[in-house]
Amino acid sequence: MGKLILFELKKIFKKRINIVLIVLVLCGISFFSVKSILLDTFIAWNEFATFDNQKLSTIETYRYMDEILHQQAGMMDDRYADRIEAYRKSILDEYQMDQIDDVKMKSVYGENYLQLIEAGEKGTMSSQQIDELNEKL
Repeated sequence: MGKLILFELKKIFKKRINIVLIVLVLCGISFFSVKSILLDTFIAWNEFATFDNQKLSTIETYRYMDEILHQQAGMMDDRYADRIEAYRKSILDEYQMDQIDDVKMKSVYGENYLQLIEAGEKGTMSSQQIDELNEKL
């Protein structure tokens, strides 16, 4: 069996065009591998934006994250919890509930989608219920 494999490899590598094609395929594979790695690590950093949707460069992103971390530093108290709750409500207020497409929501989430939205707003769904919902979707 080993001799047969060696014989076939010799036949393949005997022609110069086969060697060139194999080298080109290996170069293409390595090029696209490196390209995807670089895109995932470096270019993705340039796609960050602030909460106000302003695009940030890499160094601006680090500064912005550092600023937010310093704002969140310290002990959790009632004043801080109220600030978080007010921010959460302001985000929810941005999305008008009167402009929901009833047909699409029923097709995706089912007939009880309003109860799901209400449970999500109040935080009354258990993690098990959320997992069951995600499995259905």
